[in-house]
Amino acid sequence: MELFNVYSLYDVTLERGCGARVYDDKDREYLDFYCGGGMVPVGHNHSHYLDSMTSQMRKLPYYSNCVKNPLQTELAQKLGRASHYDDYSLFLTNSSEEAKDCILRLASSSSRRVKTLKFSATQLTSIDENLGLKVERREMGDELLVVDETETGFGRTGQFFAHQWYGIRPDIIIIGGAMGNGFPVGGLLISPEIKPSIGMLRSMFGGNYMASTAAIATVDILHEAQLTDNVRTLGDYLINSLRYLQTEFSEKILNVRGRGCLVEIAFAEHIADLRRELLYRQFVFTGVADANTLRLLPPYIITEDDIDEFVNKLRNVLI
Repeated sequence: MELFNVYSLYDVTLERGCGARVYDDKDREYLDFYCGGGMVPVGHNHSHYLDSMTSQMRKLPYYSNCVKNPLQTELAQKLGRASHYDDYSLFLTNSSEEAKDCILRLASSSSRRVKTLKFSATQLTSIDENLGLKVERREMGDELLVVDETETGFGRTGQFFAHQWYGIRPDIIIIGGAMGNGFPVGGLLISPEIKPSIGMLRSMFGGNYMASTAAIATVDILHEAQLTDNVRTLGDYLINSLRYLQTEFSEKILNVRGRGCLVEIAFAEHIADLRRELLYRQFVFTGVADANTLRLLPPYIITEDDIDEFVNKLRNVLI
């Protein structure tokens, strides 16, 4: 049997990671400013994360949601405190996509329609040009406000959730992405105005023992290491460094935008060759927002030295 070939793959085979670095099967080191799409916020193989996951794997990796799972309760309490949504309820799913499927059921049960705000860094808008966050509105009504924090939640922009920069307090928050530091997990934070009932929502793998452990460990590390503060400080350093680089290459770099560890660099030309050069010659992983825009999603544990290294490697490609 062969794989169903739907992915455009780079000719790199990764075998291990540590912090902001990953290593291939030839033991070459790469600076990781992509983190698999921003899914690894506290870095690869963090010791607390590994210890927690290994311990739980040895006890009980999985059981369905027909029995009490104290790990889910612990996660809800810690997530509520960390995000300042203590009065909300947590429903866990196996991914953010499954969480989105649950929203229509909640809307139907509450007889309210849905308005969704999604935060990304794809384009600048008049909402906050310095922040560089695009806010998309998909309107199905006026009443139930849903914020999608799949890409921007868990500290990515320097607040626990990106919408908190705006003072928004939604009815439902979609979470996932970085929540499990690479382990699949998603969910919804649900306003106390929406009341649960038995059978209203369900998920086969949502909040299983390993997923809950992964999310607890991630929240613990974010809190104990004060990584959200690091995101704000190092994010400013990264953006300022890139804007200085822009002055050197003003004909090639059109714009630098973002906040925290969600940063995009818009170029005058397509960036496919530039990304290949960064990967194969400079050994740096980066993301892409569109044909002309490089997206950076580094782990929150990066240092100024890591940023300087990245900027120098990008400079080498632009010369």
